[in-house]
Amino acid sequence: MCDEKKDAYLTVLNDLMECNLFVGRYDARNGNRHFMRGICTVMEFIAIQAGVENLTDVFYDNMQKSEEKVEEKRSEAHDRDCKLYSKI
Repeated sequence: MCDEKKDAYLTVLNDLMECNLFVGRYDARNGNRHFMRGICTVMEFIAIQAGVENLTDVFYDNMQKSEEKVEEKRSEAHDRDCKLYSKI
């Protein structure tokens, strides 16, 4: 691939990565994991064309962190509800 095309892919990749959604950070409570996998596939293609490696690892790490935050909030809400109901 010519350097000009590779540079263009790199520019696109850098622009997209300014948005949390395109680096795997998303609203895991209301979002869809399957949709995020589709985004990851497209981002990985762009990264490969730009000569960037390991984007998938970063993407999925960020997805997991997003999902863990939701689980933590659910757990906290559950604990809070249990304490509230135990007083009744």
